[in-house]
Amino acid sequence: MREKSCKVDYEGLSDALTVSIGMVLPYLTEKEVPLLEDLKHIQMLCYHANASVRGMLAIKQEDVHRLSRSYDLYAADQGGAEAICPASRTASHDNAPSSLE
Repeated sequence: MREKSCKVDYEGLSDALTVSIGMVLPYLTEKEVPLLEDLKHIQMLCYHANASVRGMLAIKQEDVHRLSRSYDLYAADQGGAEAICPASRTASHDNAPSSLE
């Protein structure tokens, strides 16, 4: 059943992403510890991003920068482009929409 609110779809998709990451973790080996740690961190951020109030309190600017640095490392390893994380953006959610509907 399709919900009328995009917020409900977002919550379902972020839950699915968190579960998908969790399903991968047991298959990583000792040589993949950096990837394991990055995925655990991303999983935690997905969990926090699911609820807007919890996300505003739990996800900090350093988390965004860590994700950007991790992306750059993995992209460089695969021959991809750098991520752009503008320094002018802050972790505050002053400009964030109050509703995803």
